[in-house]
Amino acid sequence: MESLLEKFKATWSKSNNGVVQLIVLNVMLLAFIHLFWGISSLLDVPQALDMLLANIYLPANPKTFLFHPWTLFLNFFTEGRGETAILHTLFNLFTFYWFGQVATEYMGNRRMVALYVYGGIATGLVYLLLMNTVPDLVTVSSSSSLFGMTGCIFAVIAGVAVLVPNVHLRLLFLGDVALKYIAIVYILLAFFGAGSKNIGANFAYLGGALFGVLFTLSYKKGNDLSSYFWNVINFFGNLFKPKPKIKVKQKATAGGAKASRVENYSTKSSPSQDEVDAILDKISAYGYESLTTEEKQTLFKASQKK
Repeated sequence: MESLLEKFKATWSKSNNGVVQLIVLNVMLLAFIHLFWGISSLLDVPQALDMLLANIYLPANPKTFLFHPWTLFLNFFTEGRGETAILHTLFNLFTFYWFGQVATEYMGNRRMVALYVYGGIATGLVYLLLMNTVPDLVTVSSSSSLFGMTGCIFAVIAGVAVLVPNVHLRLLFLGDVALKYIAIVYILLAFFGAGSKNIGANFAYLGGALFGVLFTLSYKKGNDLSSYFWNVINFFGNLFKPKPKIKVKQKATAGGAKASRVENYSTKSSPSQDEVDAILDKISAYGYESLTTEEKQTLFKASQKK
């Protein structure tokens, strides 16, 4: 078991591994929901599952949403429950794996992750707007909710289709197909699905696709919208990061004066190659000045290794 856990940690911590990490998060949340569903059914407390899902699914009702704002982010990490949800999740995960790899290759891991999250948020915002402004949808908004990663996938597919429209993917039974045609088919499927009872969600997915197009057009012009996302992630990450222990030593100079020197006494004597690779990726994306003091110290330690 320890060996399997170590392998999982090694796979998770690899650099430029956003596609796999996002897939793992989706699978873990789906497994948790089904486990919780089974336990609540066994104990005959179905209301417990309803309470859980109320904190994950994005409610269309604006008053309910105000008390559950985190659902704007959580809803696109699960596909619901039941056999249909599992099959739909597998289809979406395979689709995301293919297009996520292409997005990572042509725009980088950090931009792909940001595009995925932005696409989910854009889908949620469009959903809330539609469900509370379109008369036919307002009548069912009190009992409707949004969940699933489809909007995120639409954003990634539309993004790479605009960035590299003529790159081909080999599809089962179809052979090599250009990305631009695959993107068009996905958008058409959203419109065809708009006739179902989930009409608000189907049109909301187009919001994710539209944001994917805008994100890529901005990127092609030299504007990296992913920096805003990572600035937020780094801000909250630094809040929970333990501060390195430091000690000030006095060192005599040639003139008899003393100068202070700050040294880091971290318990780790030397950084791992994965840490160094992650820092180098950050420098490549945002420059040396974007590094924290701890990251600069880590890079300096690595340069001193013989």
